[in-house]
Amino acid sequence: MMLQSSCHSIFYIQEQSFQRFCSAPENLRILKEEQHREFRSLQKMSSKNSAIFLRDSVLRLNMDAQRDIAPFLESKILRSILKTFTNESDVDFGVWVQNENIIDMLTRAKKVKVCSYFSHNELDSDVVRGHDVADV
Repeated sequence: MMLQSSCHSIFYIQEQSFQRFCSAPENLRILKEEQHREFRSLQKMSSKNSAIFLRDSVLRLNMDAQRDIAPFLESKILRSILKTFTNESDVDFGVWVQNENIIDMLTRAKKVKVCSYFSHNELDSDVVRGHDVADV
């Protein structure tokens, strides 16, 4: 019982010391920079994992489906749209990419992207709602 109490006291003292260190004005800049570095590192890992998962999902498709979506893998924005179809583990990625409505949406998105008429957000909203480049 005494050991548990002394361990608790040590951790409490260390925690207080760390809190004082973190709140010291001279350490705030360093801590913020480190936090930013860690956040960027996590973003890069997440992006890399997402890309690997998309690649694996594409490679599991039959050759016809791979050929159908290959043109859409060239664009970062279109890849991000395709990645959303891998988010649900209980839904087959192949079903999504062989859906004619999805292929039509991706084709419209590619036309819009090639014409460079829209920002990423406008592309997301206009293409998903079914507007075409000719409607603009």
